Amino acid sequence: MDLLAAAVPGPRTGLLVVAYLVASIVASIPYIRWRKRYHKAHTVQESASSTL
Repeated sequence: MDLLAAAVPGPRTGLLVVAYLVASIVASIPYIRWRKRYHKAHTVQESASSTL
């Protein structure tokens, strides 16, 4: 990202940084939600199996 921003100086640099941040957020949110559900489901299963 730094190389791309350095290659395009001026007002587009800020636009590239914002585009990068938006793309990162769009890609990360579904993964984070999935990990929370996955962790929650496996924690419940482990608790149930350890009490038997």
